[in-house]
Amino acid sequence: MALLCAPLLSRLYSPGDFGVLAVYAAFLSTMTAFSGLGLHLAIPLTETRSRAWGVAGTAFLAHGAMTVVFFVVLLLGQGVLRREYPFFSDPLLVVCLLLGFLFAGIYDIFSYLGIREKAFATIAKTRISQGIWGALSGVGLGLLRVGPLGLVVSQMCNLAAGINVLRRRLVSPGDLKRLVSRERWDDVVEFRRFPLFQPWTNLLAILSSQIVPILFARFGGVAAAGVLFFNMKVLQIPMMFVGNAVAQVFFQRGSELSREGNLGDWVAKVFRGLLFVGLYPVTLIVLLGPRYFPVIFGAAWQEAGALLPLMGPWFFAQFLTSPLSSVMYICGKQRCDFFCSLWQLGLRSASIVLGLMYFDMRGAIALFSGANVVFYGAYMFLVLRISHVSLPAILRSLGESFVFLVHCLLPLGPLLYFSDITTFTLIFPCISLALWIFMLKKKLGELKS
Repeated sequence: MALLCAPLLSRLYSPGDFGVLAVYAAFLSTMTAFSGLGLHLAIPLTETRSRAWGVAGTAFLAHGAMTVVFFVVLLLGQGVLRREYPFFSDPLLVVCLLLGFLFAGIYDIFSYLGIREKAFATIAKTRISQGIWGALSGVGLGLLRVGPLGLVVSQMCNLAAGINVLRRRLVSPGDLKRLVSRERWDDVVEFRRFPLFQPWTNLLAILSSQIVPILFARFGGVAAAGVLFFNMKVLQIPMMFVGNAVAQVFFQRGSELSREGNLGDWVAKVFRGLLFVGLYPVTLIVLLGPRYFPVIFGAAWQEAGALLPLMGPWFFAQFLTSPLSSVMYICGKQRCDFFCSLWQLGLRSASIVLGLMYFDMRGAIALFSGANVVFYGAYMFLVLRISHVSLPAILRSLGESFVFLVHCLLPLGPLLYFSDITTFTLIFPCISLALWIFMLKKKLGELKS
């Protein structure tokens, strides 16, 4: 739904409007690092339903307390916020920040309860409802010409959608009693590493990703931040839609296999599957994006299309790494994950600051993307080694996925002889896409068996 509505949104809202959304989403993501103080991540690791709901109860309490804390922080810091980003003089944007944080944390806690209960179909339904509500509310408010507030409210609707569906599926009267059980404090002591390390690890990881729109909006202009943010959304929607779904199943299944001593085989299998799923779409966007982007989203976004080849490798590396990062939680490596996030923040901040100082927008994005590829490559290698996946298995998966990619891209060869976009030239990408789907189904079937 988000991809289908993107051509409408790009014509209803200006790059400046998307720049406001970029800064709002950056601040909101930074706040969500403290959702439930990270205790919701411990829910799938519990062995009984009673303990799971005990941890969830503590996470709900912690999230409510953090909502109050952020209310006070925004109240005291509104002067600085308005001075650096004048569009925050609209009090509705600040209210949306608080509501967005509240909804995001509640959804996260319920979704991790759903992961533990293997309610993946229900979680998938909530993702669909989030896509529908977020996209349609953005289009509807755009038609009313309410400006960037329409994009902000659509983002908030996206976060809130699905909470009630999860509540109806997961909550029973007995579970409500467990939420206030005194025994939950024993679980908090056992999982104390999550509130001690996880919020700060999340904060570093989120800051390292959200520092880009914040710095671009501050030093490069809101419109430049909007162009960058729009590209990130186009690349993230298909990548993270798949990545988040895989991550949820991986976390639940990986917790079980870790206790059985079979985590390495599972990690190697998921790694191969991610390569087959993600490499082709990113390559297709990188190759065809500059040509088709202005046609699909409007002439105002031509510069955005030209940036896609620079950003593609970064997002593919992130797509591979993100689902498997829960190995750090499963293996109790929170401290190692914290220092990795610290390294990521320093590397990203240095690359973007140097890029803005010495290069134009394209140069800054190229330097930043390269820094991301270096970090995610090193992080992925660390995760695979912690999981005891052998180096020959890694190289074999990379080689097989490359051959798979070449076969899927062969139908695009004739496009080298055509410079204009016509109905005829659209046939070749469709053939390539159909071939990828056919071959992917076969490859994933082999992995499953």
